[in-house]
Amino acid sequence: MNFILKMILFPLIIYLATFSSGASLPLLVILGLAVILVLIGITAEPIFLPMFGNLISSLMGTAFIIFSLWVTPKLTGAGFFSLETAIITGLVLGMVEFTLHHIFILNDKEER
Repeated sequence: MNFILKMILFPLIIYLATFSSGASLPLLVILGLAVILVLIGITAEPIFLPMFGNLISSLMGTAFIIFSLWVTPKLTGAGFFSLETAIITGLVLGMVEFTLHHIFILNDKEER
């Protein structure tokens, strides 16, 4: 369920950020970036969550998301994402990460 929610929420939040004056990305780039972020996040969760806990892991993920949002248009040559918009969008996605970790991963371990 964690994966499915991330696959819905990440592209949606990035897409909504493109309505601001500080961002513009083609839909294909948004979807590609979201898939990459989700796959990296799902792979990193079992490694970093037990090692650092939810808060530190989410902050590391947030920093990576902010960097990815800002640098992707430069690498693809499509659209733009201002640093300010990347920070705001990254913080929102980081809060989503923190909440999903808490709901699905940490609560699941407590139930076992």
